[in-house]
Amino acid sequence: MQADRQGTGRTQPDMPDADAQPEDRMAWWAWILWGIVIASVLAQMVFFYFNNHMNGDDSYYIAQSVITDLMDTMYQRDAYTGTPMGLDVRHALSVLPIFVTWVGRVCGVHAATAAHAVLGPVFLAVCCGAYVLLGRALFKGKRSMVPLFVLLVQIWYLWGNISIYTPETFLYTRTWQGKAVFANIILPVAFYLLYRLFTEWKNIYMVLLFLLSIAGIFTTTASVYLLSMLYGIAALYCLITRRQWKKFLYVAVCAVPAFAYGLVYIWLLRTW
Repeated sequence: MQADRQGTGRTQPDMPDADAQPEDRMAWWAWILWGIVIASVLAQMVFFYFNNHMNGDDSYYIAQSVITDLMDTMYQRDAYTGTPMGLDVRHALSVLPIFVTWVGRVCGVHAATAAHAVLGPVFLAVCCGAYVLLGRALFKGKRSMVPLFVLLVQIWYLWGNISIYTPETFLYTRTWQGKAVFANIILPVAFYLLYRLFTEWKNIYMVLLFLLSIAGIFTTTASVYLLSMLYGIAALYCLITRRQWKKFLYVAVCAVPAFAYGLVYIWLLRTW
């Protein structure tokens, strides 16, 4: 506030700066970055469709999807020979190959085509969407930083093929397999929901976190301990640092599906 120069004693509000922009309004260069991000994702999807990688593990996962489609059985035939066998306990609780079969039937295409040409590009776009959500949560109030964050993540992924075991390699070479879905989609969304839960309380986040736990355990058996550890650490954080018993109990409940999955898996190994 400044006094009137004519000595009247009245005050006048300061004039706003013409070049200033609200914090939640995107700058012009952010729209250009969003265009680059969208073009990059579309280019990767097209490249993925026409140049899909044939992974060695397809000899089991894709074969199991094809057998499920042809024989109407689930994990009761050997994926390598097609001969009948007992229940494959190791993979019986991982339903992603069965989901591939269902997608193939709905789309009217072969199971291998559904995995490589349909789910591969779709999961690639979903992975990018997960990091968009994570970026919006991390840069709340700074919308212009979100496309920059997503673009940097994409650059990281493009240069992440330093080993056959990295999440980046899994995303581009075996996107339709459970481990790739868990590492590149389930985990980023889990971090996003946990961050939202810590910053603002909404019941919808708890419901989504619980459903995400169920989705995670259906992708790979590694989710039993990975999701349990992640939710356990988050629950202890709520209890120790913030004394929030309600959030502690809710996050602990979200870990129940993974814990129950582990018990069922151990029971099948011992009894089947």
